[in-house]
Amino acid sequence: NLYNITENSAIHWIDLMIYNFGESISSINFPRLVSKNGTSFDTDLINLKFKNELSVSIFASYATPLIDDIIILGTNGFLTINNNSLKIYYPRDTFDENGLFTKPKNCIQKEFKLDSIIKQSLENSVNYFLKYVKNSKEFDISYFNSCIESNRLTLNLHKDDM
Repeated sequence: NLYNITENSAIHWIDLMIYNFGESISSINFPRLVSKNGTSFDTDLINLKFKNELSVSIFASYATPLIDDIIILGTNGFLTINNNSLKIYYPRDTFDENGLFTKPKNCIQKEFKLDSIIKQSLENSVNYFLKYVKNSKEFDISYFNSCIESNRLTLNLHKDDM
């Protein structure tokens, strides 16, 4: 499959964004084969825009060293998740001695073990699904619709290449 990186890796981040922010109103991607190994794209940059004017960029690659960093930029600061740490820097309007923007010095820091959180999330999802199947209960259709939207968006990213 030409789009392995998008359909096997980036789709999880796409799904998370759609689950939290709703349907994307526009999307574009820039897939590339960087490593020259194989024939599938190994790198993809995906930009999404949502109805609330939120913009998201997702970078996924099999051709780079493994970096599990998350950066969220806001209007008054930013959040980073890396090296088992979550940090929130604020305020945006932080200046150096020359009056130029500089990294905010205020920081809230918490332990954040991404690997453990991902594992726990997967366990919770499977247990949620099994509970509903075991008890023959109907699940919230919005969860299903969110997944459908993620798959639709992922397939539409490369519809012009098909």
